[in-house]
Amino acid sequence: MVEYLPPGISDHSPMKVICDPSFPSGPLPFKYFESWESVPSFHSTVHEAWKAQFEGNPMFKFVKKLAHTMMVLKRWNVELYGPIHHKLSSCKRELDDAQAALHQDPCNPLLMASEQAFRANYTSLLSQEEQFARQKLRQLWLAAGDSNTKFFYNSIKSRSARNTICRLHKADGSFCSNPEEIKDATVEFYRSLLNRSSFTAQPLPPPIGTVTEDENASLCSTVLEDELH
Repeated sequence: MVEYLPPGISDHSPMKVICDPSFPSGPLPFKYFESWESVPSFHSTVHEAWKAQFEGNPMFKFVKKLAHTMMVLKRWNVELYGPIHHKLSSCKRELDDAQAALHQDPCNPLLMASEQAFRANYTSLLSQEEQFARQKLRQLWLAAGDSNTKFFYNSIKSRSARNTICRLHKADGSFCSNPEEIKDATVEFYRSLLNRSSFTAQPLPPPIGTVTEDENASLCSTVLEDELH
C-alpha cells in the first residue's frame, strides 16, 4: 500500500510504502474442491457430519444439515491442505532416503516395498496439491512439470491481494485503513445511497430522427441516369 504525503517546501512528495499489511478477513464462502474425492477420509467425513440431528420441519432440518456439513468440511479442508507443503517436503525426504537405501541394497524386498509406499504417498500429495491449485485459480492448467505449482500459488496470493480493501477514500475526503472503519464506511455509504427519498434524473437525449415512408420509398427506387450527373 502506498501513501503520498504532503510535499512541504520541497517540489517532491514523499511516498510512504506499507509492506505486507495484515488485515483480518471475513468468513469465506464454502467451495467444493474436486481433489477431495481422492482423499480416503472425505466420504466418511461427509457421512459422519450428515448424521447430526436437528429439530424442526424437514426443510429446516435439511438446511441445518447442509450448513453443519459445510462447516465440518471447511475445518477438514484446513487440516488437510493447511500443512500440505510441509507434508510434501517431509514425504519427499522420506522417498529420497528410501531410494538411497534401495540403491545400496536393490534386492531387499522390505526396502522395495517401503520405496513403493513412499512413492505412492508422494504422488498422491502432488496430485491433491495440483488439483487444489488448479480449481482455486480458475485457470487452464499448464502441463509443464512440478515448477508450475509455485507459479499457481503465487497467482492465488496475487488474486487474494487484489480482492482485499486496504484503504478506503470516504465521502468527506478522508481516508481510513482500519478494517472496522472500512466496514463501517462501506455500510454507511450504501445506507445513504439506498435511503435517498428522491433523486434528480438526468434529462433524456432528444429523439433520433426517423425516416418517413416517402423517404424510404425514395431510397428504394431505381436510380435515374440524370441523378448520376
